[in-house]
Amino acid sequence: MDSLRHGSLHLAHTIDRETADRLRRWDDAVTLTPRGDLGPWQVDLYRHLRSATVGASTRIEGNQLSVAEVEAVLHGESVDASPGARLEVANYNQALNLATSFALVPDFSWSHLVFTAINGQILQGLPDDRHGRYRDGPVSVGESYEGPHASRVPELMTTLIDWAGGSTDHPVVRSALLHLNVVAIHPWFDGNGRSSRVVSTLELLRSGVRAPEFVNIEPYLASNRAEYIAHLQAAHGPTFRPEEHSATEWVAYMVRVSTDRLSIERRLTEAMEHDYGRLSVELERRGDPLDWMSTLWAAAAMPIRTRDVAGAFQRSMPWARARLAQMVAQGWLRQSGRTRAASYVATDRLVDMGLRMPDLMRRYDLGLSLDPASSDGSSDAAD
Repeated sequence: MDSLRHGSLHLAHTIDRETADRLRRWDDAVTLTPRGDLGPWQVDLYRHLRSATVGASTRIEGNQLSVAEVEAVLHGESVDASPGARLEVANYNQALNLATSFALVPDFSWSHLVFTAINGQILQGLPDDRHGRYRDGPVSVGESYEGPHASRVPELMTTLIDWAGGSTDHPVVRSALLHLNVVAIHPWFDGNGRSSRVVSTLELLRSGVRAPEFVNIEPYLASNRAEYIAHLQAAHGPTFRPEEHSATEWVAYMVRVSTDRLSIERRLTEAMEHDYGRLSVELERRGDPLDWMSTLWAAAAMPIRTRDVAGAFQRSMPWARARLAQMVAQGWLRQSGRTRAASYVATDRLVDMGLRMPDLMRRYDLGLSLDPASSDGSSDAAD
């Protein structure tokens, strides 16, 4: 590769000892498939974590839908929000699906088509939808940043594509540098931040991460938006001058945030073991069926729907409806909403059991430390 040509991008960086140690932790912890056996609710748990990711990434750009509202939108349910807000989260979810599809292509290679397809999906049907075409005019981010001249965008993106195709950096470092350079080049009039985060996820998917829900960092970035933006601004400066800025601090920041999220799988397994123990004792004491345990465990942390239960147990909708009605009758759950949008949530009896799963999901959704012993005050929420 032409190092002089690549000098036109934000690629110069060094790896300090702490960052190197964290990258080794990543290699030790990230596996091709999650190890924990989370039972029949694993798919629905993934969906919840995906909703948290989608909600967080769009919230960084101003979308105010909650995780529960995002989850409802992705389930095809009506939400009291503007059509634009609903479309933003639906589009971002589809962009993540597109990234997964790209990652599964055996001979995948970075190209202009990949970048334009991702941005096109993110903005599809929105006022600034240009079908992924690069900008043909100036762009700035408030008064803090001015992107390179539009005439340079195609060449800069070609350089980024060439680098991404030949880089031997660690996958998390490549992911961080792709993220930074898409934001710095600002190839589009809109959707640059969201596109950079999808591109970053795609690079991790290509490296063998098959359950990105367990390592996505968007909830942390959204809850620490000011910190995130400050690191970006420090890395790319007020104008596009890569030769004047090192990416070292940005890489260290992204590696730190990414490795701090690695404990989600272990925490889920620990929570399941603790919570199932408590639930089994209480169900047996009350004379309720022990096979309600996994459903109640899921409902303690997130609203569940009839089709969720039917899918988790591969049974019919009438069977699932009857099962949930029994749990309502016994005081474990209550119905929220009606007809197609109806969901089932925990009653005070279930909430007061002190299960660990609800707090773990709250921490994940808010981008807090996943260690319950840590201080929540360490998360400098920006929204």
